[in-house]
Amino acid sequence: KLGQWPAFFYVVVLWLSIITAAIGNGFSLTTRIVNKRNISYRKAAIGILLCVIPLAAIKFSSIVNFVYPIFGYIGLVFFPILIYSWLKS
Repeated sequence: KLGQWPAFFYVVVLWLSIITAAIGNGFSLTTRIVNKRNISYRKAAIGILLCVIPLAAIKFSSIVNFVYPIFGYIGLVFFPILIYSWLKS
């Protein structure tokens, strides 16, 4: 309803935020692997990219439909444990 330019601006900002988040997460994961495994940064980055690129073909909605219920079930397991430990202390 706002028009084409605001919608285009919103899409550009959204894509840039996704890209910067992916770069930051990739950098931190690569750095962590380099520090833990004592391998070169290039090998770690290439290994991560080779593992992640096939996941890029999966639709985001499919990931959400799969991952969100899993976290819900994990929460159902941990919630009673947290309540029990809180009541015990």
